[in-house]
Amino acid sequence: MNKLLDTIKNRRSTFPGQFGDGKIDQDRILQLLEAARWAPTHKMTEPWRFVVFGPDSVAEFIDELIKAYNKKFKESERSPIKLKKLAKRKQQVSHIIAIIMHRDPEERLPEIEEVAAVACAAQNIYLMMDVLDIVGYWGSGFAYSEHMRQFLKLQDDDVCLGYFFLGCKDHDAPIPERKRKDLEAFVSWYGEN
Repeated sequence: MNKLLDTIKNRRSTFPGQFGDGKIDQDRILQLLEAARWAPTHKMTEPWRFVVFGPDSVAEFIDELIKAYNKKFKESERSPIKLKKLAKRKQQVSHIIAIIMHRDPEERLPEIEEVAAVACAAQNIYLMMDVLDIVGYWGSGFAYSEHMRQFLKLQDDDVCLGYFFLGCKDHDAPIPERKRKDLEAFVSWYGEN
C-alpha cells in the first residue's frame, strides 16, 4: 500500500465529544488553509473562501448557530438535547472554519465546477488534518440559512458549504473502523479492460 492511499483510507470525521484537550496553534491552522488553496480549480477561479473562528470567537459562532436553529424551529419543536449539544461545543471546539464558495464574477464556468473546486479544497483540509494531529468534521448545519449568510457577511453569489469543527487529537481514543463497498460496486468498464 502506498503512503498517500493509506492517508486517504485513514481519513476520519471526529466529533467534538471525541476531541482531546487543548487548542490548535495558528501555524497548524495556516497549514490547513495552505493545503486547501492548492486544490484543482478550473480557469484558476480559486472560488474557495474561508472564515476562521479561533478560540476567542468560537463561542460567538456557536451562539449564532443557536440563533439560526431557534429561527428555524418554533419553540415547541426545539430539542433541548440539540441545544445543549450545540452549547457544549463552545468548550470542546478549538477552531471553526466556514467553507465558502465565492462565485467567479464573470461566471466563466458552471457553478457546479466552483462547488467541486471548493469540495476539493475541503478534502485537502481533511487530509492535512491527520498529518497535523488535528481532528474534526465538516458539517453543514444551518450553513444555508439566511441568518448565517448575514453573520458571515456573504456576498450575493457566495454559498456557505458548511463548517469544519476542529479540535486536538485524543491519542487514547479508539479509532473506529471505516468500511466501503468493494470497488466493483462503483465502477463499470466501457469496452475491454
